[in-house]
Amino acid sequence: MKYSHVPYGCGTWPAFFTLGRGPWPDAGEVDILEYVNNDVSKSSMHIGASCTLNAAAVDKKGSMPDRNNMNYNCRTSYPGHLGCAPNKWMKTGQGWSQDPGVVAMEWTPDFVKIFFIPQGAIPNDLSVDAPTPEDWDQWLFSYYPITESGCSAEVMQAQQLVMQIGFCGDWASKVWHLDATCKPLMKQCRSVDPLHEYAPQEDCCTQFIESPEQDEYLKERAYFNISWVKVFQKT
Repeated sequence: MKYSHVPYGCGTWPAFFTLGRGPWPDAGEVDILEYVNNDVSKSSMHIGASCTLNAAAVDKKGSMPDRNNMNYNCRTSYPGHLGCAPNKWMKTGQGWSQDPGVVAMEWTPDFVKIFFIPQGAIPNDLSVDAPTPEDWDQWLFSYYPITESGCSAEVMQAQQLVMQIGFCGDWASKVWHLDATCKPLMKQCRSVDPLHEYAPQEDCCTQFIESPEQDEYLKERAYFNISWVKVFQKT
């Protein structure tokens, strides 16, 4: 995906990810970008099968701590098991927007790689639709060595691409008070987890998003500007 802007800002929950069909997360999911409010984005993998990435195999591509603090266990079952998230670095949605370029995923039976290629460094092979991702490791920021970790390639089934912009929900709403830039924007309200409580009139995030006064704020921030999304398959 080549982009010049991704959504960010209080109340937003954007994501760009691949998703398998059927009961979640049995067929697998890879979040390429996902974050809420003004928090950082991180790549993560969610699967139904048991699979813990080999930390030494991950670090062959550079130090990539598990940003979910799951010790690289990718099996996902909320609330206790969050999936794995090996990332070299993380930045906010605003940070991504200030540094446009290409975010790409390579998926083989053996591994998943996530790359960020800055606008000024996009290689010719990608520009002419003949990508050679084996040459892109300088731009690698997230790595999932599936088979080298002793996991089956079948943990990831056929995937579909999803791009969405959500608002509030059980993530952005319930962590509203943890965001120092969002918390001061609304008074006489609280953070609400809508999975466990229906209280939209008390939820800071819902009040913010539904307020007409925030229309310009959201128009300036809560949108994707995409040049292209391309999918390639080896023959």
